[in-house]
Parts: sequence; structure tokens; C-alpha cells
Amino acid sequence: MGNLFLSPNGKIGSAEFIRAGFILILVGAALSVPGSVSKSLGVLFGLLTYCLAFPWIIIWVKRLRTGDKSGWMVMAYMAMYFAFLVIGASIVLIGFGGEEFVGILNEKISNEISQTEYMERIEGFSKQLFLPLTISGLLASLLTLFIADRAIPQYEGDTP
Repeated sequence: MGNLFLSPNGKIGSAEFIRAGFILILVGAALSVPGSVSKSLGVLFGLLTYCLAFPWIIIWVKRLRTGDKSGWMVMAYMAMYFAFLVIGASIVLIGFGGEEFVGILNEKISNEISQTEYMERIEGFSKQLFLPLTISGLLASLLTLFIADRAIPQYEGDTP
């Protein structure tokens, strides 16, 4: 298992790529849970999620090699993932109180509220958006995983 996530050597088929992607998505989801409990835990575990970038890149490079593509193509798929993240976050903000967030920012900019009140209101707002943003991020990961896997050529013995 360590070789799958830590060594860029070799190739992997579609099924193994999807399984590895699901594992990384589940680990990322598990790392986001402490953020709903405590702000400081959320920051710590949020930083740990950045460690998942390396295994993601490794499995992408291996899958791309299987499809006779350059490992550098991973950059295109990363761009697609970030586009899905921005779209998802925008939808969440529109659907779950984006006007309230902008209102809080405007009040702070015009010095209508204190720093303490601003932080309290932003923290409440972030708790309100935690679950929708987490779900949005998971969907962005899944969409990228499936769309990109289908775009990479399949070969005999490479089962989807």
C-alpha cells in the first residue's frame, strides 16, 4: 500500500486508481471532522490535509503513465479540481448566506463593529458553512477523479 501512495515509479490501472482516490478522499474527510469541534484542531488537521497532496500527485502520475501520458498532465487535472472547488464554494456561499458574509465584511471595513464582534460573527458563519463546504470539497474531488480517469486512455487489462 505504501508503494502505491509514496513511490512515483510504475503504473496503475483505472480500478486501482479509483480505489486509491477513494481512500485519499475518505482520509481527507476524516481530517476535516475535527474542524467542526474546535477552531485550533481544525487548523492543525487542516494543515495535515496538505500532506495528502503528495500521494494524490503520485497516483495521478502513475495513472497518467498507464495511459501513455506525461506525468506533468497532473497540472491540468489539478486546475480542474480547483475550478470545481471555486464553483462549489460559490454555490455554497450563494445558497447559505453569502449576503450575510459580505455584510459582516462591510461592517468591519466601515468600522461599525469591533474586532471581537467581527471574529465572533465570522466564527459563527464558518460553523454554519462547515458541512456544506466539506460536502462541496468532497464532490469536487469525486468529480475530478471520475472525469479525469475516463479521459485517460484505457488499455487491455486496465479495468475501470
